[in-house]
Amino acid sequence: NEKSTTSTTSRSSTGTSKGENGHHESSPSEAVATSNYASSHNGNGSSAAAASDKHTTMNGSATTTTVSSPPSKSPSKSPTRRLATLLLRLLRIVILDAPLAILFALLVLTMCVRHVYDTYLSVQMGNMLWTNERRRREITYYDRRCEVEDMSTRNVADLLIPSNYTAEDCVHHMMVHGASMYPDLLSADTADELRQYVLKRNSELSDKDAISVIENEQRWSFGIGANDDPIVAKALREIATNSLLVSALDGIAGDDPAVIEMTAITSAYGAKAQFWHIDTVAEMGNDLKHARSFVPSYSLFIPLQDTTAKMGATETCPGTQVCHEGGADEFCSEYGFQVSGTNGVWKRGYGVLQNQHTYHRGPAHTDPHGKHRVLFILTFAPRPNDRAESRMIGQGGSYSIRWDMWGHTLSDLADASWKMAQPWAALKAMGIFKLPGTNWGWDYPAVVSMRIQNEDVGFTEDELDEFIENGGFGWLPSFLTEEASDAEEWVEYLVGCVDGIKSFLVKANKVAVLSYFGVATVLSILQFLFTSRSKSGASKLFVWGAVKRLVVTYAIISIAAHLTVRHIAATPWARDVSYGRQFASPLADAAAFHEKDDSIRQPTLPQKVDALFAIRYDGENYGSVNRFLDYHPGNQRFKYLVNHFSGKEQSFSKAPLAVRDRAIETILGEMKREGRRILVQNNAGGWPEASAAESHDMTSRELLRAENVVLSVLDTKLALMIAKARYGELRSTVMAQKFTVDLLESLRQRLFATESVHRTGYKSAINARDEHSRKTQFRVGTTATAEFPSMQPKTSVRRALEPPTSLHPASALSCICNAQICVTKEHEAQFLPSVGDIVEAKYEGQYNEWYKAKVTRINPLTYGYDIEYYDGDTDTGLQPFAIRRYIPPQVGEVLEARVADARDEWALSAITKVHNGGNYYDVRFEDGRAAHSLPVAELRRVDWDYEKGDEVIVISNKTGSKGSKGVVVSSELRGDAYDIRYEDGSIEVGVARALIHLTWALEDL
Repeated sequence: NEKSTTSTTSRSSTGTSKGENGHHESSPSEAVATSNYASSHNGNGSSAAAASDKHTTMNGSATTTTVSSPPSKSPSKSPTRRLATLLLRLLRIVILDAPLAILFALLVLTMCVRHVYDTYLSVQMGNMLWTNERRRREITYYDRRCEVEDMSTRNVADLLIPSNYTAEDCVHHMMVHGASMYPDLLSADTADELRQYVLKRNSELSDKDAISVIENEQRWSFGIGANDDPIVAKALREIATNSLLVSALDGIAGDDPAVIEMTAITSAYGAKAQFWHIDTVAEMGNDLKHARSFVPSYSLFIPLQDTTAKMGATETCPGTQVCHEGGADEFCSEYGFQVSGTNGVWKRGYGVLQNQHTYHRGPAHTDPHGKHRVLFILTFAPRPNDRAESRMIGQGGSYSIRWDMWGHTLSDLADASWKMAQPWAALKAMGIFKLPGTNWGWDYPAVVSMRIQNEDVGFTEDELDEFIENGGFGWLPSFLTEEASDAEEWVEYLVGCVDGIKSFLVKANKVAVLSYFGVATVLSILQFLFTSRSKSGASKLFVWGAVKRLVVTYAIISIAAHLTVRHIAATPWARDVSYGRQFASPLADAAAFHEKDDSIRQPTLPQKVDALFAIRYDGENYGSVNRFLDYHPGNQRFKYLVNHFSGKEQSFSKAPLAVRDRAIETILGEMKREGRRILVQNNAGGWPEASAAESHDMTSRELLRAENVVLSVLDTKLALMIAKARYGELRSTVMAQKFTVDLLESLRQRLFATESVHRTGYKSAINARDEHSRKTQFRVGTTATAEFPSMQPKTSVRRALEPPTSLHPASALSCICNAQICVTKEHEAQFLPSVGDIVEAKYEGQYNEWYKAKVTRINPLTYGYDIEYYDGDTDTGLQPFAIRRYIPPQVGEVLEARVADARDEWALSAITKVHNGGNYYDVRFEDGRAAHSLPVAELRRVDWDYEKGDEVIVISNKTGSKGSKGVVVSSELRGDAYDIRYEDGSIEVGVARALIHLTWALEDL
């Protein structure tokens, strides 16, 4: 009934209804009905032949009744008329319907974006905020300061990966050196062609595309697209199909690692040397100290030409990938070396894979006749977990990569010509769609969110101001972002842009709808005036069709948007965000569940010599991070001692109980003799010292692991399961934190159970070890059972890749093995106090003032101690060098005491009497004054020297125990000795300070 039937002739005709084979006569009423039926069912929209002798036609406003003539067919629309109708409809769609639909779709899209931000992204960004509290709570290692001996090698040949290396060898090499050189990653032709492409791009580089680097003068860098040129895809394929490199990366960074950087850096003659640096900053946040909060990253540098030292071959400092900021750059500047060697060449196509924590720099290009040094750079990181990912990419890095190259993985590079082509590249980068059979990398919205939230490189307030001054989003009209241009933060600016677009689209849609109906109404009026005034004709006016089309279009768009929002809400990502699991702290729940368990275990500060047993590693797809502590120096020494008792020729598990216990005690005794401790990480991240029972059990477990590969693999799997229960997607549940962990730990204990575990009275024996550990483990007079080489930290550079290969029995036998060594060469470990210990602390860590104090807290964030002095003052974050063992002042000792009635005046004095067990002292000042019952808070030790003219008493073998009076004649310190002139006029040169005493300090003694 949408089409009206018209006739321009007065002829009446008799025809057949559609589907009939004959004619019949009809009454006038039947004729009218039949005519209407035929008109409404005519396929071409024209008037059908009437099936009656009479019918009614409309011609303008006149109605004419005619008598039918002999049967004949009414003419159909001509091709010209059909074409005109089609063109008019297309014109209506283009001019009216499509713009309206597009405007409404854009409005709905903007509303959906805002909904996703309000519901998910804002929550996720809140989880991404890296605060000082999270820095303290989520620590997995400690602030390790490196010395020159931490360098693993000074020989560039040690960095080259031999062709016969396995993937395991490559992982070990990376863990030791932090840098590895892989040969022939690119063919000569590919390298040459790619180099020409990069140089061509450099010559055309705009300020918008250029990426700033350190010492930017005479250096160029830009983000590369996988399909910017066919040679790029070819080069990526050669890299991603190198079997040794791929297997190494899978072991180092986890299966099919993500690509987080794709760029080229060119340096020309005149480029200055960069400073020594790392590419992610631990102080800002990276995996070095927070392995469950950030992913590690590894950069692959490939020279596209043979590069000499003078051309600026990259300098590296192997072994420094474990160093906290500060200190390493000093010895790296002296001992670091170029990967080309001094007089060699870094060969074209030879890639250096380097941990981004390893100190390195780009040297100066000093060869006036040398080529431009072009490096092709890819950086890889473990790809995010499918569920409840808690890690972010490290902060402080530039991540030079084009936005549409985010989201991809190593396997995508092998088929970059189509897997990284548009539109798939952009869809994957935005986290919207990935091709079947591929994996998600780090998508652009997630990376930008975490960098904005933490004001990381590229997203600081100053960089926002610069971005706005340069026009902001150039593809957006300025009036849409005008209100957002006053924003002080990136989030405020971006949300303001979305709101500005939304506000504009709301107004635009209102205007468009009103205009649409205005035009439809005018056309309907004209249609009504010039075509028909019947009731049926009014129902076919243009305005009613416009309403129907508008309702249908809006309904389709709204339903599609609703289904999209529901689909997003059902994704694992949205569910994890809603439940507070995505990018949230993975350790808060575990710490909260087990807070009481750790309350009685006071932590201490780890040292390189200690063996560390952690509970915060062991993650799925964590790659070599799970083995990080295996390369901690103390753990390496502990492992070496364990391996001594688990060789092929002897079986620890089959040995008699007494022999097993003796082996364990010998290992622990050797650790103690060398000043090494066994520290076990608690649920709060601290490192308390293991009890005797824990030390015994862990040593037994490590001995069994070293002997039995199956046990080692099962233990590793159990550790992964325990870590997943503690820190995985179900970490907030009691089932995971309590019951699952307890069950798995019970299985683990049963797995390593030995005869000693089940023997009668074992638990009481364990308790006895806790109370008498020093007597049972380090007793003297025991028959010697083993000999070990001395492994004290050295000051010279060593090659950590090579373990000790020989024993030196005469150099250092264990105390438990040789009583004479314990008696004559007592070893005292470095003083490392725990919370509650009484110490002597150097005020603010810098003044020549040592006061009695108490340790109130060990601060792993600042690698120091919080101190409360006995006078009520406090210090925070004191370094170990500013704390020493407290020894109560003795009679005759010279120190400084506070002068009475003068709070800030101190003077040199000598102790004359000790009261109340060392809480109060009598002193005598140099001028003869005396003070009585001074509290210990009013005494302090200082470092002081004898001065020329000081009257002293020297006690030595020469003068006997009474001593001899004299005068200091030389105040010049000679190796802690002075020249003394005695009363008889003789002069003794180089008297040791320990034999000299001030005369006035001994007058009352």
